[in-house]
Formats: sequence, C-alpha cells, structure tokens
Amino acid sequence: MITVNIDELIIGTCLPTEWRKSTALFNKKDSMALLNLCSEKNIAILSIEGFIKNGDCIMPDMNCIIDFSEFLKNSNTPEINNSINITRDFISHYENNDILIEFLLVRFN
Repeated sequence: MITVNIDELIIGTCLPTEWRKSTALFNKKDSMALLNLCSEKNIAILSIEGFIKNGDCIMPDMNCIIDFSEFLKNSNTPEINNSINITRDFISHYENNDILIEFLLVRFN
C-alpha cells in the first residue's frame, strides 16, 4: 500500500471544503466528490475520521470513524471498490450534516 497525497489528487478541483493547517477536510457533498475521484483513479479509502466544528476549533466525532486497514490487506479491486462504496453509504446516511471528514487514501502497485 502506498499513501496517496490528497493535495495532488485534488489539483484542479474545488476541493477540499477547508484546510486545517495541512489537513484537508471535506463536508458531506465534497466527500462524495472525493470518493468519485478515488473510484476513477482506483484509489482505496484506508480510513476516515469525522470532526465537528466548535467555533474556531474542531473536535473529533467518535461516531464518525472507519478503518479499513485489515479489510484492505488483499490488494485487489473488489476491496478498493468496497472501501469506496461502504464509505459513500456511511457518509450519505450520517446524521450530522455539518460533519467535516479527513480521509487517508491508499493505492496498490
């Protein structure tokens, strides 16, 4: 597995929703756009972590965490697609519409 640099992936797009220092954060709509990019480029979702804005601060939302590290030990396309589809379904049904999400993306050689 090779970590994907989100900065390079989103060149030429209007993504992310906002930056916190060097961390790209995506709202629900922009998360879907990022997932579409991942699908087009055969990039898997290794993990996501959600955050809630509280004034100028952000706080982790412990109900918005997914970790696919064990799931992706097999580096074939069905697992890559499953990581994207599961993440898409999770985010689309997540009750907090103000959530900001950090993604860790990987690709396989």
